[in-house]
Amino acid sequence: MSHGMMDRVGWPVPPEKEPSMLRFIAFLCLSCLFLPVALAHDIHGGHPGDVHDPKTPWMQPEKNPDPDRFRQLDELLPTPGRVRSASGAPGPDYWQQQVDYRIDVRLDADLHRLIGSETITYTNNSPDVLEYLWVQLDQNRFREDSMGRLREPAPNLDGTQSIRWLQSIKDRQEFEGGVEVKRVEDARKRPLPHVIVDTMMRIDLEEPLKPGEQFTFDIDWEANIVPHTIGGRGCYEWFPDDGNAIYEIARWFPRLCAYTDYAGWQNKQFLGRGEFTL
Repeated sequence: MSHGMMDRVGWPVPPEKEPSMLRFIAFLCLSCLFLPVALAHDIHGGHPGDVHDPKTPWMQPEKNPDPDRFRQLDELLPTPGRVRSASGAPGPDYWQQQVDYRIDVRLDADLHRLIGSETITYTNNSPDVLEYLWVQLDQNRFREDSMGRLREPAPNLDGTQSIRWLQSIKDRQEFEGGVEVKRVEDARKRPLPHVIVDTMMRIDLEEPLKPGEQFTFDIDWEANIVPHTIGGRGCYEWFPDDGNAIYEIARWFPRLCAYTDYAGWQNKQFLGRGEFTL
């Protein structure tokens, strides 16, 4: 008699029942395999404002109510190497990109406007070959059609509002914000192909920038300074009795995005909140 499967009391299981038992065991194995994925999905589900989801016994681990579903796992499962240790500390092969700026800028106090020209030298200290560069245009956040402006809720005019608040609404509608890029050329005064998408500008290089090489280019630009009634880190406040203004300038010039060993180009759009990786 062949040695087949045994039932609870030790009697042999007929051969025709063995496939069903094998399928049951295979189902259990697959269930155990996909259970962690299902639990992870439940943990991040539910209502963003709830600490505890009543449907599950799990706690809500996300502090951000709208986490990036496509972010890398380096923050949770860092991979140690010669560039970085498992703790994130620099390793023996750690590197950083180098950017040098020479900026000539003029403040037009009558128009509250900056007129600038800058020469940028970018040194590729990474082991990667770069075919393009990303530049931050932070002041484009204040364009009428920017992503940051379009995501703002409409003002609530039903309740009682202050004169200052109403003035800010008026100034937002009238202010012409953003960076006007006048010229993008290489060191030999040849125009560089570039495209501007909201607060980011990509400059395509004629020749790839190899590790250890430098690339120098020029940008001419102009930008209106934001009134203090609108807000922002950089703005001006006008004093009509004195006939002058106080200027607090920040995030005012086109600057290179960070290129890191763990994420490449940091080229997410600036929506008005959060700080930058420089």
